[in-house]
Amino acid sequence: MTVVLRKMKISDLYTIEKIESLCQLGTWTMDSYLHEIRNPIARYIVAERDDQILGFAGAWCVVDEVQIMKVGVLPNYQGSGLGTMLMRALDHIAIDEQCKQMTLEVKENNTKALNLYKKMGFVVSGHRSHYYPDGMGAELMTKILISKQARKSKK
Repeated sequence: MTVVLRKMKISDLYTIEKIESLCQLGTWTMDSYLHEIRNPIARYIVAERDDQILGFAGAWCVVDEVQIMKVGVLPNYQGSGLGTMLMRALDHIAIDEQCKQMTLEVKENNTKALNLYKKMGFVVSGHRSHYYPDGMGAELMTKILISKQARKSKK
C-alpha cells in the first residue's frame, strides 16, 4: 500500500471530522480543526492513498516539547501500520523543531493506542481520572527524544 503523508489542508476537514467520529476521538468540530490548521504552534498531517485520506495526526510544538493532540486512522485501516507511520512523522517533526520530549493522553481502555504508543517508545508517566467527557480516565504518556546531532554522534 503506497501512502503519502502531507500537511493537512482546509479542504481535508470534512473527512477529518468523519474520521474523528468513526474513531470516537472526542468532540472536536470542523471549526476546531480549522483553528488548529491556523494555529502557529500546531502541526497536522494526513495519510492518504489514491486521494483518499486514511488517517491523520496532529501535535502542538511548544518550546521544547511536543504535545500530541490527535491521531486517528479509519477503522478498516487500523493495524495496517498507518498509526506507526503517522507517529514516526510526528517524531521527525518534533526532532526538526528541536524538541526534547513528546507527551500525549490516551483513554485508559484504548488498548490498540496504548500498544502503539508503547511500541513507539512512550511510557506511562501519569494518570488523569475522569479526563474525557464520557468520564473515562486518561493515561499520560511521555517519550524522550534524541536530537539529530546526538543520533549522528552515536554512529
